[in-house]
Amino acid sequence: MYSIAGIALSHHYKRQKSYSMNADEVMHLIQRYTDHTASAEEIALLESWYAERAAGGEQPLFSAEGEETDRLLADRFLAMKSRSLADIMSIPIPQKTIQMQPRKSYARWAVVAASLFFTFFSGLYFYRELIQDPLAEVHIAPADAETVLTLGDGRQILLEEASTGGLAKEAGITVTKNAEGTLVYKAAGAGAASTYHTVETHKGGGQVLVLQDGSKVYLNASSSLKFPPTFAAKGKRRVELMGEAYFEVAKDPAHPFMVSSKGQELQVLGTHFNLSAYPEDGAVKTTLLEGSVEVFPIGDAQGKAGFGQGRKGLLLKPGQQSVVTSSAAQLVNANVEEAVAWKNGYFRFNDEPIESVMKKIARWYDIEVDYAGAPTNEGLSGTISRFTDISDVLRMLEKTKVVHFKVEGRRVTVMK
Repeated sequence: MYSIAGIALSHHYKRQKSYSMNADEVMHLIQRYTDHTASAEEIALLESWYAERAAGGEQPLFSAEGEETDRLLADRFLAMKSRSLADIMSIPIPQKTIQMQPRKSYARWAVVAASLFFTFFSGLYFYRELIQDPLAEVHIAPADAETVLTLGDGRQILLEEASTGGLAKEAGITVTKNAEGTLVYKAAGAGAASTYHTVETHKGGGQVLVLQDGSKVYLNASSSLKFPPTFAAKGKRRVELMGEAYFEVAKDPAHPFMVSSKGQELQVLGTHFNLSAYPEDGAVKTTLLEGSVEVFPIGDAQGKAGFGQGRKGLLLKPGQQSVVTSSAAQLVNANVEEAVAWKNGYFRFNDEPIESVMKKIARWYDIEVDYAGAPTNEGLSGTISRFTDISDVLRMLEKTKVVHFKVEGRRVTVMK
């Protein structure tokens, strides 16, 4: 008697009409077989197992229902430091193993069983080339962060290279970089600025800044925020966004906070919201976490119904998202965690089209994306840290069995 995965197997079981082994039991016998440590009885058990399937007595190993289990079995076997195919095929099969079969019909299936068995190993040998992880040699970290502050007089400061402390003083405002790297604007005296500052992040970057009114902005990669260094003597606090940002707006009922972006303007008094307005995306998405926001779609030059001069607004409640395109606007229930995942250091995809997914990955890892054929329409889901190697992100997406990737340098080709 011997044990496989805690299950005792005896001659009694091997004398049954048929025997169904689970993946752990098969893997145990395969390992012993490839290590040349299998006994005659174990070899006979494997041959009988395959013979039963050849005779139609059981389901084949590689079935549609057990595809994931079967792949795991193959992966586990191939992960072992097994012997070469030539060594496997050179293992002698004692004649007495055939004589041990409980039915005479097994004798005529012995040759078929041996053939199937060796075909199985041959298939695994060549399958190794197919399932070998092509992403194992891929190492692309998030792109080097680069954030540029452009002052009203045109001077530019690379924030990653700037020392902690004061960076500029202009129109009664001091601009400092604190120990956490946050850009902070504070009033330092009387004055009203008529110029604008711009903070621009490149691929793989991000920046947090505190505006003069105390509003906090988290800027995503490949984004820019244009704003006055001070909101003093201004009726409204107005900023312009290209890309994506998360806003924590300081309450000031007397001075509404306005954000202009592609295709829309929004107005708030004090609230937390996420705004995604990349030029290459087909829609502008505003997701409200708390407070209230009113979105005014701008529309195209012709002005669609409810757009342009009509300035028909969409009033959002917490947990809602507005989706604005060049010709339509609607309110939907938001997946808040998905909308702000980037701010919390994650990629989070929820039934998201591959083209949208790859745009986010490209902005972070600074890669080029190609498609072999038309992109799939199936949605992808998954959550993973943005600070991991791109190979981990692509592996996660491949587990959906919807897409496959080929990486050459910094070019990623998406295949079905």
